[in-house]
Amino acid sequence: MYCKGPCDCAAKSVSRHGKMIVLLGALTADKAAGNTMRQTGLENWLRADWNVDITNEQILTFEIPTSQGWTLDNSVGRVWLFPNREAVESRHALALNFKDEPFRWFDVREVRPLTTQPRLRPEVVFSAAGRIWTEANMDVKPHDQRDLMIQNKAERQRRVREEALPVIVTVSEISSDPHSFSQAGGGQTPRLAVIGCSEMITNKSAGENEADLVRGTIDWCRKRDSNIGIQPKSHQNYVLSKTVKGSHLIWLPILLVLLSITGLGVVVWNVRRR
Repeated sequence: MYCKGPCDCAAKSVSRHGKMIVLLGALTADKAAGNTMRQTGLENWLRADWNVDITNEQILTFEIPTSQGWTLDNSVGRVWLFPNREAVESRHALALNFKDEPFRWFDVREVRPLTTQPRLRPEVVFSAAGRIWTEANMDVKPHDQRDLMIQNKAERQRRVREEALPVIVTVSEISSDPHSFSQAGGGQTPRLAVIGCSEMITNKSAGENEADLVRGTIDWCRKRDSNIGIQPKSHQNYVLSKTVKGSHLIWLPILLVLLSITGLGVVVWNVRRR
């Protein structure tokens, strides 16, 4: 499910035995709450029951790395995401299969793992990278904030950071059965995936890699790791039937030439009759 506004959230009735994917990006300002991000009803539930803190802060980009060093990114709202190093080292299926596919998304918010529920294990899979900052006031213009930090070094040093900020977090449930650790999955059952962005799949700029990521997240929930990854392009080869003889290829053009000459002759004959 994905949310772009307040919802009464039927997801609250989801049993611990169920599985769910949440796409929840940065939302507009709530004037009644001091221009902070509007609440959907999911935030407190995920924080209390699922060890996931969907923060009320949007991630914005100040500079991006290039071959010449750091350069200002004209698209402040575009965030670059890369697989988390720990997730790759732990061989998380999503991180492994998309480690060479950086994503560039808009309207991204920070999603943090928590430890309040001992039996639920959250893991950061993708993080925002670059020189970035977070914004809690949804009424300010990001470009104005960036211009302020360009002119004010102290403000820039206070707000801009190079540390990676988590955006995609998955949650697995640890089994209480000691015998389950010898089975596939190591006693952990996928339960939840939270993606701090919904525009990546709902707007016109969504690409094939984003669709593959969502499809892969569904497969991760189903414990079908072998299906995860960028889908290969399909090709079809057409072979000339063996029943076609060489003589057919010779007579066909001759027949076409004769028909053309005959047709031209009929046209000339009709013109001369007049």
